[in-house]
Amino acid sequence: MDLNKFEPEVQKYKTPLLFLHGMWHASWCWEEFIEYFTDAGFTCYTFDLREHGKERFPKGIRWKSISNYVEDLESAVQLIGNPVVIGHSMGGLILQKFLERHDPPAAILVAPSPHYGNILATFKFMAHYPLQFLRIIGTFNMKAMITSKDRYARMFLTEGTDIDSNFEKVQNEAFRAYLDTVIFNLPKVGKIKKTVSDPDNLLLVAGEKDSFFSPKTLEKTAAKYGAHFKVFKGLGHNMMVGPGSDDVASYCVDFLSTRIS
Repeated sequence: MDLNKFEPEVQKYKTPLLFLHGMWHASWCWEEFIEYFTDAGFTCYTFDLREHGKERFPKGIRWKSISNYVEDLESAVQLIGNPVVIGHSMGGLILQKFLERHDPPAAILVAPSPHYGNILATFKFMAHYPLQFLRIIGTFNMKAMITSKDRYARMFLTEGTDIDSNFEKVQNEAFRAYLDTVIFNLPKVGKIKKTVSDPDNLLLVAGEKDSFFSPKTLEKTAAKYGAHFKVFKGLGHNMMVGPGSDDVASYCVDFLSTRIS
């Protein structure tokens, strides 16, 4: 596993941060957050989930599972020590699965897949893009999600975000992992509540204009865990890039500053 380490000029916090990307993305999506958090005095790490970050259409990705991705996260955490984990979208669901067995110093869920999975998001996509959905189901291949720059922008990005620099990096995703997020490997809320010693150390942030998961949906997930919850007006699903991402990062820094050393 290749970990990317980013050190601050002046280290203010001993506890490192580990950033976990979601579907169709890789560690590159955290670049703006990394700059903000290192400026705030944190040592930061990113890594690419298996079959991510190298090719737009990796051949070996189709049947990779959420369990595979949880193993990747556990390996990264073991290499780093005991970091705060920050997960976006599917990365937020992977983080929830990680919390079934691990109790990190803190955890931040950024526009995560909700505790009951992506079934509502699937119905929404199916209603808006029926032909693309049929291609995905018919071919067991998720690449139809990233064949249109405009569709990608509408689904993922906050208005005003540079589309080209993001779209050129997105890649295919595992069909098996998608199925896991819908039905086969959802977070076990009871296990998480038993494992996490202090829900005060959990934060969930949502975007008002998230096309996948509405704030109302994610507020229910936060309530399930007793996590802190914050909605950011005007922001889309990829809250860590583009306009408003600094506001999200600043809020997360304030949250962590009172909870870790």
